[in-house]
Amino acid sequence: MRLTLSPRLSAIAELLADTDSFADIGTDHGKLPVFALQEGIVSKAIATDISENSLNKAKLLAEISGVELITRCGDGLSVLKEGEVETVVIAGMGGLEMINILENAPCTFDNYIFLPHTKSHELRVYLKSRDIGIDKDFLIKESGKFYNLITCRISNKWNNARLYIGEDNVGLKVFLEYYAKRKAQILSLIEVEPANKLRFESELAELEEIYNESI
Repeated sequence: MRLTLSPRLSAIAELLADTDSFADIGTDHGKLPVFALQEGIVSKAIATDISENSLNKAKLLAEISGVELITRCGDGLSVLKEGEVETVVIAGMGGLEMINILENAPCTFDNYIFLPHTKSHELRVYLKSRDIGIDKDFLIKESGKFYNLITCRISNKWNNARLYIGEDNVGLKVFLEYYAKRKAQILSLIEVEPANKLRFESELAELEEIYNESI
């Protein structure tokens, strides 16, 4: 059975092209690692999840797809050993949860790929505080929603990329589309929540500043 991926997972798969081995943290259905093995993108993939039921779904998918997938049940990076994979992928959760996983990790890896559903700015601030340099940082649009895709190399030093916009979003059509949509949302919130007008106006001013830097 040949798999197809969503735009988000497809973007991650493309970033794995230079990686021989990776671990997918919180794999759930296991589509990303199974696809990467199936297409020969990597030779080794480890799928981890805190849920045994999710891992069983990944095991079944690997079996019917004819690939050898390593599965481990556990929390975050606790089930990995230092150096056993080149890249760690953490997707499908919020930025704060990702920070918690990194804080409690027993070891570090050379490369990371993050796709936070929320709190991307907080994740960037955390990475900066640990002097972990961002390699790529751009938006992915899927089903009308926007997601930040962030890659890091431990060997990189922080390059002072803009914390809110993401280094690689400058001038991109997808960011301009995101800006227009978010601005409309904030203006609508000002109308329906007048008690929070000052907070929303502050956020709007910050968004405008980011936009002006990007054009």
